[in-house]
Amino acid sequence: MASQARILIVEDEAIVALDLELQLKRLGYRVLGSAASAEEAIRMTAEHLPDLVLMDIRLQGELDGIAAAEIVRREHARPVIFLTAHADDATLQRARLSEPFGYLLKPFEERELLTAIEMGLYKHSAETRLRRDERRFATTLSSIGDAVIATDALGKITFMNPIAEQATGWQEDDAKGLALDKVFAIVEETGRKPLETPVQRVLRHMQPVELANNALLRGKEGREIAIEDSAAPILDDHGNCQGVVLVFRDVTQRRRLQQEMQESEARKAAIFQSAPDGILILDAQGILRECNPAAERLFGVKCENLLGRSLDGLLTPIDGAAFPWHDAKPPTTGVRQEFRGRQPGGASFQVEIALGQYSWGGEPMTVAFLRDVTSARVVEDQLRQAQKMEGIGQLAGGIAHDFNNLLTIINGYSMVLQTSIPESHPWHAQVTQIVEAGNRAANLTRQLLSFSRKSMVQPSALHLNVIIAGMQNILGRLLGEKVRIITDLDPDLGTIRADAGQIEQILLNLAVNARDAMPHGGDLILATESRFCSNVLGLAPGRYQVLCVRDTGVGMDEAVKAHLFEPFFTTKEIGKGTGMGLATVYGIVQQSRGHIAVESTPGAGTTFRLYFPTAEGAMAEAIPPPLALDWTSKGETVLLVEDDPDVRHFIFRVLGMAGYRVLEAESGQEALQQVEQAGGAVDLLVSDMIMPGMNGQELSAQLRQRWPSLKVLFLTGYADVNLISEADDAHRALLLKPFEPEALLRKLREMLAAK
Repeated sequence: MASQARILIVEDEAIVALDLELQLKRLGYRVLGSAASAEEAIRMTAEHLPDLVLMDIRLQGELDGIAAAEIVRREHARPVIFLTAHADDATLQRARLSEPFGYLLKPFEERELLTAIEMGLYKHSAETRLRRDERRFATTLSSIGDAVIATDALGKITFMNPIAEQATGWQEDDAKGLALDKVFAIVEETGRKPLETPVQRVLRHMQPVELANNALLRGKEGREIAIEDSAAPILDDHGNCQGVVLVFRDVTQRRRLQQEMQESEARKAAIFQSAPDGILILDAQGILRECNPAAERLFGVKCENLLGRSLDGLLTPIDGAAFPWHDAKPPTTGVRQEFRGRQPGGASFQVEIALGQYSWGGEPMTVAFLRDVTSARVVEDQLRQAQKMEGIGQLAGGIAHDFNNLLTIINGYSMVLQTSIPESHPWHAQVTQIVEAGNRAANLTRQLLSFSRKSMVQPSALHLNVIIAGMQNILGRLLGEKVRIITDLDPDLGTIRADAGQIEQILLNLAVNARDAMPHGGDLILATESRFCSNVLGLAPGRYQVLCVRDTGVGMDEAVKAHLFEPFFTTKEIGKGTGMGLATVYGIVQQSRGHIAVESTPGAGTTFRLYFPTAEGAMAEAIPPPLALDWTSKGETVLLVEDDPDVRHFIFRVLGMAGYRVLEAESGQEALQQVEQAGGAVDLLVSDMIMPGMNGQELSAQLRQRWPSLKVLFLTGYADVNLISEADDAHRALLLKPFEPEALLRKLREMLAAK
């Protein structure tokens, strides 16, 4: 969490200043305002005294950012961080003279901005405290000097200055004549073990000595202070020792500061060691000097095996981009680039690198933050593929809708001709071929609708094990003797809710593909399991029933897998496949709110895993037997609404041939007029579901407001869940295009006969 520091922005580009202000506020800082010139920046600094100034180096006017920063530092002692898009040597040399607290090279990330500001504030705070302490110490030393104690040749005190009195708690008059260790009692800082005084050592060796740096002076009242001292013998003209002079000073504050610094370094080291991202420290030539454990895990080797190497020997820029050190110059702060690498075991990874510059002992260094984006990029690729498939599905559904209107006319009239021409007539066989071709075309549109998840389904409670068991004989005949079928079925498998015919179609399509991938024979393994999924892309967390179809065939490469579920994509010879098999499987699984995953390697077979949501407590639904009805009219009136004139004319003829009185309209508005003219004497509405202007649902709603018992048969080339829900009561039904004439007549009689 950023501190509540007050920050002044100095930037002559208004949009850049506004963007920077928004970033600072998101990070939790208080923005005092923005200055567009050096003069305005100096004035606002004097007025507000900000905690930190973000200063653009290049400013319009007589003074640039560097000159402004020098005035801000000299007159107001405010810390400045430079912002620049330029980094030439002359500019940087001038900038260094103003003693900035950091640099940020545009453009930069919020994380870099946060780091630079917090480090600048910390450095300014530490320097402020240090200068304050130094002034206090300087004033003390200049006014009263160090503590001084003198002894005679026997080590008895002869003199103490006021500072020594204050330090020891003894008055000079009381201390004179006492042994030094009575007044000047020193102990170890850690174990509090008594230490020998420096005076005793001087008297013994007749040489100047200094005290160890871990000594504490314990005063008369028990107060302890950290000291450093030195002692020297007082010699007469003949070299005889007349006594010892002891000079010492209180270094408690300095010890504490050294400790505020050691702890800071320890925190930095802890962050470096525990950071989840890899961190590399590189010199100006791009040679690795230090790395953290996260970097070791990323590269799969110990840090000592990475030191001394360059990044271009460890990583490869993606898409052939230039390496940051390609021009033999260190990269500037703000560089962000992605690379690929490979661990010794062969596993590849992808990283995003953000670079920053700093100085270490006067030597320019680069810090590189490496974030592993391998999984993120895989997820992004999968998401893009899913979006592409969704778009293709919408296109396929639209094509199927329009094609179904055409097939309604083609198949309908061809069936009328087929029933009208005797089998002995030479044209009967030709018309039969038209009918068969139309049926194949209708099947193709059904596959397109399955792929686009708009096919008509009759879901019920199913067990995948039961479906597999019931299809083994069919699959055996389909695959032939060269392919062995192996099953591994979970006995505790749960129930799914799906269309049984669609699940059978999935098994058939996958089995045919597996057979073609094993021209010399092999194994087809059908397995099921119940699994709780929490991290499968596209699936809500929960329990799923999984169907696994695995073969031992030739497998696929990445290029084939990238297009696997696209309609009309096939690797088979012309005439050997339509390319709709896997597209249909994909659509069925998506329509069932499931997910399909593929694993394949050239020469190592292919595995499809299909995830279906568990239908907790679902019960199988009984399908009533068809009614044996006379399909001809009983004198009823039907209102026919269809915007396609050819489809409308075909239905009009079929209904007329069956004896119905038909009122026809090409729009919802015209249909309302027809009903008004007929005085509401309409037994059933036959309406296309999708029409311009007023659609079938809206027309039905208006008519049933006046005639609630009106029965409605919707016609559509689509059949998604939303449309089907419009036909969910006894007075409404849905018929999917294309349909046979007898299917239309049978549906009418069923509805008119229902109570």
